[in-house]
Amino acid sequence: MKTATFTVEFSTPAMTSGASPKGPDSIAEIRSSSIRGQFRWWFRALGGSSEDEARLFGSVAGERGHASAFILRIIQILDASSAPAKPLSLHQKFTPPRTARDIGCSDMNTSGYLAFNIRASGDARAMIPERTRFVVAILSPRLPLGDFHRLCQVFRMFAKFGSLGTRSRRTFGCLSLTDEKGALPAEPTSWNYFSNRRVDWRQLPGGPWPLARLRIEAGIWLKNHRNNRDVLQKRQRGEVFGHAGTDGPLGEKRRGSPVILRPVLASNGQFSLGVIVPRPTPKLLDEAIR
Repeated sequence: MKTATFTVEFSTPAMTSGASPKGPDSIAEIRSSSIRGQFRWWFRALGGSSEDEARLFGSVAGERGHASAFILRIIQILDASSAPAKPLSLHQKFTPPRTARDIGCSDMNTSGYLAFNIRASGDARAMIPERTRFVVAILSPRLPLGDFHRLCQVFRMFAKFGSLGTRSRRTFGCLSLTDEKGALPAEPTSWNYFSNRRVDWRQLPGGPWPLARLRIEAGIWLKNHRNNRDVLQKRQRGEVFGHAGTDGPLGEKRRGSPVILRPVLASNGQFSLGVIVPRPTPKLLDEAIR
């Protein structure tokens, strides 16, 4: 049995709700299905083919469907806001719901631009606090070592640059990798390791900042670039920064932004800011985020 464990920490609050996503009954949880879904997204984004994805993650395609070649489990949840870290239940439910004002993001000219979906009390969401850690085990009894190491390399990238939950493209639910053990590849991972990747990482100027200042700077960056009329006509903004609903000038449907605004936590507890964008980057998007 090949086994690797990764200790991952939320560096920013995460809104990972289940059946009760918002309102007074909102509950936030850490669920293996959510982690697995993002892990699979990163496998594709870093160049994995549809054939390899089906072979490793499983498939339900007609008569050719088959189970996943590995098991992913959450084996521990910890509150690391103080030392030593405090163990929490694997079924920990995080409450109470909070609004943008509750977390200091009420200014719509800065940090509130990132949290506009939780401005009203009825839209309040429960959040998993920053410094909450979870330990993930990846196990496989039959995968060749090369395939297992490939999964580990992808999970490393997910744990360093990924995120979970609502508004995860807008700085919420960001992750950082704090420890790893087991049957791991000796070669370190990096963006260049994945030469066929479908996304790129771009560092933005400024920083580093503490979390409170990061929210302000990220909100200012997003608002200024989204509303840059010298580059984007109103009907084009959804192509770069997404639509919140059927409010586009031509009745566009809700869509996620291809620009993922992603803070990265350094060892000194300060944040730098970057974006994850498609590769190759479309000209319109490239001009809009400069």
